[in-house]
Amino acid sequence: MGDSSHTDTDSLLNQANAVIGRYAGAELSIDGVYLPDMSPPDGEMVNILSEAVTDLGQPVPVPDIAISDCRYRRQQGIPAYRYGLGGDLCSAANEYVRVDDLLLTVKTHALAACRYLSSIA
Repeated sequence: MGDSSHTDTDSLLNQANAVIGRYAGAELSIDGVYLPDMSPPDGEMVNILSEAVTDLGQPVPVPDIAISDCRYRRQQGIPAYRYGLGGDLCSAANEYVRVDDLLLTVKTHALAACRYLSSIA
């Protein structure tokens, strides 16, 4: 499929249809497609967020593959990064977050925003 950092959706669909075509009565149904997207991993905001997290005594954030609204900004050419709550309590039945974790996330965003805004002033 070429470059491993990018999935060629058309090529993938062609390969899937070739396999499905070998079986009588089989068909492919796609409910939705989310094209791969990412912002530069060495972007300015990554460094600002990492410093804010570290300064607040938390582990450095790591990339994940969650779907988020960041894709709308990225489609406009604007780097976007997601930092927030996660783990076993989120994205599951009866999900919830701990108040302390929520407050730490808010503090992290506030500190990162202040640092970003002071860097462009």
